Amino acid sequence: MISIIVPTYNSEKTIIRCVNSVLSQASLIDFELLIIDDGSTDQTSQLLKAHFSAKSKVSIIKTVNQGVSMARNLGLSIAKGDFVLFLDSDDILFQDFFKSILLIPDYEKQDLICGNISKKIDKTNDNVKHSKLLYANTKEDIGKAIDSISPGLVLGKLFKKRIIDKHHLLFDAKLKLGEDLVFVYDFLSFCSLMCVSESVFYIQCNVNSNSLSKRYVSNMEYTIEKKKEIIQKSFCLFPEYKNIFFRQHMSLELSGAIFYFKNLFFVDSPLSKKEKKEKIRVFLRNAIDKNIFKQIDKKQKPKRMIDKIQYSIIKTKNITIIYFFYWIRERILRIVCKRNSIKK
Repeated sequence: MISIIVPTYNSEKTIIRCVNSVLSQASLIDFELLIIDDGSTDQTSQLLKAHFSAKSKVSIIKTVNQGVSMARNLGLSIAKGDFVLFLDSDDILFQDFFKSILLIPDYEKQDLICGNISKKIDKTNDNVKHSKLLYANTKEDIGKAIDSISPGLVLGKLFKKRIIDKHHLLFDAKLKLGEDLVFVYDFLSFCSLMCVSESVFYIQCNVNSNSLSKRYVSNMEYTIEKKKEIIQKSFCLFPEYKNIFFRQHMSLELSGAIFYFKNLFFVDSPLSKKEKKEKIRVFLRNAIDKNIFKQIDKKQKPKRMIDKIQYSIIKTKNITIIYFFYWIRERILRIVCKRNSIKK
């Protein structure tokens, strides 16, 4: 059985579509749908009760608002399935999801099954019967495959529940950004059998304005350190992964610095100009103490032009230059987002 966990908060515009994307599939695999209503204040609760309370495979659990991580953890505590799938309330499960799983030989034996994520609602798996499968059953093979499974997302993945229970794996509620990444890497450290399918499992719609991906995070220092710690741990567990990782990504220290400065200027940041400059000053002082501005290994330098520019700006160690660069960057992004929303 598959336990599908759907945390939802103020999702009245998308929750019915999300749930129906699961229930509309004629499944040959048993499943339970656990909807965790995380203290919604709009019509989400009423819609769930009216449309799905009588469905035998659906359980609706109402709780006080504690955030997506706590909602997912509650779902994990009551899930009865052999596998767990996480589905966000503004997304949908792909129409051939269950069919794709059944076409994986011995899928029940896998610890982790990963599929593709699409952003096209009308996407089709034209060759679902002939989708390529990649199996990884050694540390070396898993290490080579990590970057291909979008490890920063729990979406589009089936996690063996037995492993989650045995190792007490939970989402870190202190993380407001990157909680998926930490969970996936933690799980991988106990994973022995992994299957990667080229079939689409999941449609990411990204229409919910309450998304945390571009919102100010008050404890960004903790987030950066946690991300760095878990990725470095993966390098030790999967030696092959380190070289693969830095072909695509920059130094963890530089990546953390960029995240930190961008976060200060997000639209809902409560910080004043003076407070932002002070945080930049403190960060630079700590960075100098930790020597993160040392010569970065050639393999770990930024790959994208925008990151190369940010690296050059940060290397100046000039508070005013850094402040105005990220201030201007955020203003430009707001203008672009506004224009795109008007076009839609």
